[in-house]
Amino acid sequence: MNTQTAGILRGPAHIEIAELPIPEVGPDDVLIEVAACGICGSDLHICDDGTLPPGSILGHEFSGRITKHGENVSGLPIGSRVTVNPILTRVGLGSASGAFSRFILIRNPKPGRNIFILPDSISDEAGALVEPLSVGLHAVNLAAPGPEDKVAIFGAGTIGLTVLAALKARQVRNIVVFDMSPARLALARTMGATVAANPAESKVEDCISSNFGAGRRLFTGETAGSADIVFDCAGAAAAFASGLTSLRSGGKMVVVASYGKPIPVHLGDLQIRQVSILPSFAYSAAEFAEAIELMASGSVNLTPLISHRFPLEQLAIAFKTQAKVDEAIKVMMDIRQR
Repeated sequence: MNTQTAGILRGPAHIEIAELPIPEVGPDDVLIEVAACGICGSDLHICDDGTLPPGSILGHEFSGRITKHGENVSGLPIGSRVTVNPILTRVGLGSASGAFSRFILIRNPKPGRNIFILPDSISDEAGALVEPLSVGLHAVNLAAPGPEDKVAIFGAGTIGLTVLAALKARQVRNIVVFDMSPARLALARTMGATVAANPAESKVEDCISSNFGAGRRLFTGETAGSADIVFDCAGAAAAFASGLTSLRSGGKMVVVASYGKPIPVHLGDLQIRQVSILPSFAYSAAEFAEAIELMASGSVNLTPLISHRFPLEQLAIAFKTQAKVDEAIKVMMDIRQR
């Protein structure tokens, strides 16, 4: 068989399942048979906006098995189960075809840098969650929390929940999570959030003060937020503003969510309170490896995030499902040939 099934972008919000040639393996390449691939929020944006040319294949959160490798490749035996760092390989991000396909070609693989062998203790689906965990882990590493820090997370989608998982792995005990979705809040509680609240039902200020204690503004003595660290994983201007007001003087806000347009920030208030805003993007190769170690040790279990599973042939339906924020958390594609 020289062809494979793939989900191909034909235009904005138009995914077509088609047959393509299986990539040819060069001397410096590996061919991976994809096992599982998650749908990321960035996949949804790219699909809807049409930012990639027609014919592109998305999918960058995946795991699979090496079926072929070139003569110059070492340290990656045939049959090895692997996951890939898409930041360094660009798979599914425009420069190289992604994992919503039966097979994917990785050029110039470097074990421990852009490709990682998965231990048997990590399932195929869990292997596809290493990449989003790395995003959350990087954000937590930026904040460098201590176990006694008072932490708030705004947004309990996949990334917000990976931040929660990374915080719990760091033994952080007092964590408040805000989201509008009952299903996501319930999962946050299951994963160890001290409190999980809907900001439409419980005032953020009241929730922060009742769980972290009331804070005071410098100079004026007015009531203020008391969180040591806030993670913005929501990507909404209202959540960003609430996050800032939740912080104590000298606190840290880590912005993990993506913003497509500017939002207002009161710099004078930040100066007076000496609040730090830390933008967080992606992860390092070391953090990718650290995410695998956390999963392998059992310190982090993300499989409860998987709310839906679909075969590759239903990729278009799966994308629509992932967009339903009240129903879906992580939609996982089962790519294996049946």
